[in-house]
Amino acid sequence: MTKMSQPGRDMPSLKAGQVEVTSLLVFALVTSNWVQGVQAQGVEDGLNKAREIIAQTAVLGAITIVVGVFLLLFGSRFFKATLFVCGFFVTALVGYILLTNFEPDGGFSNRETVLLLGSLACGVVGGLLALCLWRIGLILVGCAGGFLLGMFILSWKTDGVISSGQGKVIFLAIITAVGGLAIIFLEKWLLAVATSIAGAYSLIFGIDCFALTGFRESVENFLTGPDKFNYAVFEQNSKVIALLCSMIALAIIGTVIQLRIFKRKKDD
Repeated sequence: MTKMSQPGRDMPSLKAGQVEVTSLLVFALVTSNWVQGVQAQGVEDGLNKAREIIAQTAVLGAITIVVGVFLLLFGSRFFKATLFVCGFFVTALVGYILLTNFEPDGGFSNRETVLLLGSLACGVVGGLLALCLWRIGLILVGCAGGFLLGMFILSWKTDGVISSGQGKVIFLAIITAVGGLAIIFLEKWLLAVATSIAGAYSLIFGIDCFALTGFRESVENFLTGPDKFNYAVFEQNSKVIALLCSMIALAIIGTVIQLRIFKRKKDD
């Protein structure tokens, strides 16, 4: 004879099973919501970072365009301003290179801010020094022109005309030194040429901050090379070649304007 199950004894086990299933469902729901929240926060942080980078790039582009036009057309005419700008550029560049080369293995906290403020501080000191000691400032003008001419030459090939990192450093050091020394003996001519080259380079760099042809990446690639903090890769393409050809034309125009037109006005 089959025994009838007793409801009183089965109910506790049934309720316990329901509690376990319900707990699992609640845990899964809470975990899912937490993961989605973390993912959403990560996406939002990424978008905010991207907006910040875009804004910084736009400001950088605008500044370099204005500076480029000034140096290209008025570099030798407004001598003191040119001394400050070129002194600022050279020492800010040196500061940036030193900061990136002596960066801790884990990187700086707030890396972009440290590199920016550190480079700006070096630039201001260098610009003021160039103003106070104008002969040193003149040498820095020649150094700026020589350095940017070297960067221009390297940019004609993917990863640089000179492939090795050490070769790039040696080449840039030599051409920078030649520019700094040559301007001492050919001040009148090289002041116009150096500022025209610097202005043309600055102008096309600023344009590329908006056009995004890939030319801007050559600066980081040639100066520091790819590492765990910098993934910039420079690749030559038709748009970059167009910018480089434009730089040649701009530098020639700027030199002619500064040597001919402004000289004629001064003589009159």
